Amino acid sequence: MTNNEGIAPGSDKIQAEGFSFTLSRVVDNADCLVIKLDGYYLHEGGATLTRILDCCLRAGFSIFIFRLDLGRFDPGEFKIAWKKIALNDGRMAFAGIEWRHMEAFKESGLDDILLFAKTVDEAVRLCREAPAFENAKLRDEIDEATGKDPEGLGLSYLRVAEGLVVRVAGVLDGTTMGTFEAKIRKAVELGHSRLVFDLMKVERWGGDKTLLALEGIVRAALRKGGNVALARLREPERKKHEGSGAVRALRIFATIEDALAFVADRGSARF
Repeated sequence: MTNNEGIAPGSDKIQAEGFSFTLSRVVDNADCLVIKLDGYYLHEGGATLTRILDCCLRAGFSIFIFRLDLGRFDPGEFKIAWKKIALNDGRMAFAGIEWRHMEAFKESGLDDILLFAKTVDEAVRLCREAPAFENAKLRDEIDEATGKDPEGLGLSYLRVAEGLVVRVAGVLDGTTMGTFEAKIRKAVELGHSRLVFDLMKVERWGGDKTLLALEGIVRAALRKGGNVALARLREPERKKHEGSGAVRALRIFATIEDALAFVADRGSARF
């Protein structure tokens, strides 16, 4: 790895049996990290990478560029990394990978959701230009039935194995709640009854009235065998909710992963 590809001098190496990770920063891109993998990247490597990503996301990194110098590897293990990064509003891309690795990604079907570039600089640019990870087809289906998002409210949909993550941005109060409820009910109708609402980017919150309006969504999800949870609700709103007891059925979690684990547990579905 050379500086003419934008990689800063100095790196950290994490060595494990059969494989290693080399972590390097990117020049003039404080939120970017290059992760070079050497050796044989199989299941144990995926678990190690998940722990590394946890630490790096907490440290403020949001763009991850992977370089591969691998013998055997399981491309499916990168879906774990993709999920971890996508759920935390990050981006990932691969730089300069060999033809045989690209063929493995194509055979696994992951080439449709991953980004590939020749150099680190190009990979960083692709990540910055890429929209948030989202299931565009589902968005189109919902919008066709309910119309576009109203002014002041933005919704995006990310489907993972445990359920559907709905990212909510902007205003969620009496002015937008009707459209919001219609869109979520449509998602439930389409078979997405395990719902997690990521509320980190909600700028204005309608308080108890908004929570009460969510009650109908919870009931609709439960009727379909699903469940609903809130994630990353800002602290002032969280305290209001916990103090009021407006909707006992709603559970609030600090992370999206914890909220997904809750809705995926059928034993937690109750009102």
